[in-house]
Amino acid sequence: MRIIAADSGGAILKDDYEPTCIVGTAAVLVEPPYRHPSVVLWKPFEYNLNEREPILNEMLFCLELLKKCGADVIHLDISLGGVNLFDLDAKRLANYKVSPRGRRVLEGLIPKLKNSAKGFDNIKILLVGKDSSAVRIAELTVGINGLLYIIDKFMKEEKEKVLYGLPRESSILVSKNHLTIKSLKVSEFDISITVNLPENLLNDVEILEYPNPIASGFRVIELRRRS
Repeated sequence: MRIIAADSGGAILKDDYEPTCIVGTAAVLVEPPYRHPSVVLWKPFEYNLNEREPILNEMLFCLELLKKCGADVIHLDISLGGVNLFDLDAKRLANYKVSPRGRRVLEGLIPKLKNSAKGFDNIKILLVGKDSSAVRIAELTVGINGLLYIIDKFMKEEKEKVLYGLPRESSILVSKNHLTIKSLKVSEFDISITVNLPENLLNDVEILEYPNPIASGFRVIELRRRS
């Protein structure tokens, strides 16, 4: 099965490790054996944490990738038991255990998602959330591409330090020419994503990684200029 999924994430952190914004969105095509993305569509956006735009962009990214390379199904990062988007209405939504605030958000969001997917009702668009391995791969893809974006941005600014939050239960490996993100979940021991580094990008950057002291399960990347 060929699956397209998307996610938004990667966080710029304040000095107290609180997130200020998330940095981008990625859609991925994932194929057996579901360890790495076959095709990636990634863009930085730097969303405000309160924005609802990311999920709409995720849908648009999925459809853009679908038109380019085709797939059997789309997985969206909305946890509603894997229901098909086109089968969901207000009456059916009422059957799900969702907080009042979450229900209000979904009631406004679902029609917009359906509208953006007009003409694509021949493919299942499943609201499966983080139960999807493809969504997890999209999450890690955002994490590593977001880090590459932040490193490049850091080198163009005058800051002495930047803090970046990785996706939950993930870590990075740094080599001269590559950055790799790997899952720390036991069940995902073989999932990893590698991106190429522009030549000499890390010559003047020191990369430290450690646990986020205020968010269990998350790790921080600290970028500093080499002295």
